[in-house]
Amino acid sequence: PHTVTRSPPAASPWRAMRTDNLIITAGLVLALAALLAGVGALTLGGWLGAALTVGAAAWVMFRRRPLPVAAQLRQWGARRLHPLQAPGLYGLVDAIAQRAGLATPRLYLIPSDTPQAMAMGEADDAAVALTAGLLARLSRRELAGVLAHELSHLRHGDVTLLTWSQIAGAVAT
Repeated sequence: PHTVTRSPPAASPWRAMRTDNLIITAGLVLALAALLAGVGALTLGGWLGAALTVGAAAWVMFRRRPLPVAAQLRQWGARRLHPLQAPGLYGLVDAIAQRAGLATPRLYLIPSDTPQAMAMGEADDAAVALTAGLLARLSRRELAGVLAHELSHLRHGDVTLLTWSQIAGAVAT
């Protein structure tokens, strides 16, 4: 009899990227731990110094919380855009977020002529900030590309990776 063989479904590219990000993050943290262990062993003496240094760095890294999204946005002078103020922009973001499997992020306007966009927060509690200069310069199609790019950072966990990298850098200095 004739049998049909089916190949297993292809792995999601999103899952592969998240795995890659996790491996990269783990590698960076381990490299930093090794560097700190070496410094601790040289300055405090032997294995005990290495363990104390790595332990202290780990405690600081896991106890420190990144700046809340609202605090980050205050640094830029951003103000929240409500859906009634920018229905077209929210409609565009909502459509892109749905395609990416994300909740629609809050939108903020930064009063600057420099064209800039940034994603902040976690995928389930995200914000995207856009400058006035960006909104003034880009067509709707170009803006859709920029927004898709920012939402991809949230979808892939890049914002989380960057936050942990910044914390690790702060611990190292």
